Amino acid sequence: MPIIVHDMKVIRELEIKNKDEVVVIKFKQLTYAERSKILTLTTKTEQGKVLLDYTRSCFLYLKYSLREVLGIVDEEGKEYKLVFEAETDYVTDYCIEQLLGSNITDELMYVADNLGNKGYLNEIVDPITKIPVKNISIVTNKKQLKKK
Repeated sequence: MPIIVHDMKVIRELEIKNKDEVVVIKFKQLTYAERSKILTLTTKTEQGKVLLDYTRSCFLYLKYSLREVLGIVDEEGKEYKLVFEAETDYVTDYCIEQLLGSNITDELMYVADNLGNKGYLNEIVDPITKIPVKNISIVTNKKQLKKK
């Protein structure tokens, strides 16, 4: 099997199906530097073990990779838009907190966990069972990725 190098600039899409609603999330692949920065987030347990701070790392995976969300509305029924920090072009912490407080929290955490473990997504799996999550699918057109 050949080793594949993915274009870091291509925006990829996935769909989250939640009851009768579909949320489309557009995201970019994390750079090595971004992933390395996240992997330094550790917590020391009472037993002296050093563990990755899972919740904070998932938060940052989303912050660094999200580019757009479609199919979400705010409390007034208006289309929800991500807000980006001017100096870094990352989604603001407030936006990530809003999304993680929504009814697709579990799905977003699955996406973040998969980004952290693989860097590139071709399917989303449950981090505990390792079974693909049925209501999340990658929809990026593969022909579009091969054009370059």
